Amino acid sequence: IDYDHVADEVEQAVRDGPGDLEMYLKHLDRVVNARDFFAHNNEGSIELSTMIDLFKIGVEHLCREFRSLLKRHSRPVPVQFMMDLASMTAEDEVPLEHLPERVLENLSLISRWLVGPGDYTKFLSIYFQIRSSQLDS
Repeated sequence: IDYDHVADEVEQAVRDGPGDLEMYLKHLDRVVNARDFFAHNNEGSIELSTMIDLFKIGVEHLCREFRSLLKRHSRPVPVQFMMDLASMTAEDEVPLEHLPERVLENLSLISRWLVGPGDYTKFLSIYFQIRSSQLDS
């Protein structure tokens, strides 16, 4: 596999951010593979530095997309619903719509990539902040 051309092939797409999320994640996978290759075979190279920079940019874009999706699609939980929950038993079905299916799929894709190849878990605080603010509203 030729890693020397990865930056030329994916740099602009990574800098532009996730339009097509699945394609964006494929670009980032290429960046991770190239970064790992250069880290093991050409430490201190400009190529490694470029891959590290692209990786950081990609992670920032994914975190921004994660935050944006949550903010746009999270809704406050009504006080009456919270009060009703207190009187329910464990067997009762809770009719709470969390997020639209497509949004949930995208959040899941982003989460899996950030935790897996991204080796980055700080985005979880974004989830906590936004979702907990919906309970406070």
